[in-house]
Amino acid sequence: MSLTLLKEGMTIEQIAESRNLVVSTIESHLISFLETKEVDISLFVTKKERKYIEELIYSNPEAKAGEIRVISGESVSFTQIRAVATDLGIRLPLKPADETGDLVFGSSVDPDVNPIAG
Repeated sequence: MSLTLLKEGMTIEQIAESRNLVVSTIESHLISFLETKEVDISLFVTKKERKYIEELIYSNPEAKAGEIRVISGESVSFTQIRAVATDLGIRLPLKPADETGDLVFGSSVDPDVNPIAG
């Protein structure tokens, strides 16, 4: 239902209001459609935000979404973190990808430098 209304041109806020649901519920519904590519990640984040969130996720593989949000200085939302993780096809926290316990991907990010702020 949420996807249909989105495709009809309604915003997330309008969908929530018309269905008597909160925005976060509609966002969760729509995030599930990232896996099937029926919804584009740009509904939730800009390219710059996505890159920043990816860097936070890969730099903090043990972190849960709430911890990633704190590391970001709360500049990104839980919805944005969940959307990026879903679009990447991963679950948080990340688990080591090889027998050494090291992740086979990632980059470093300085949590004190927020490229999407201001």
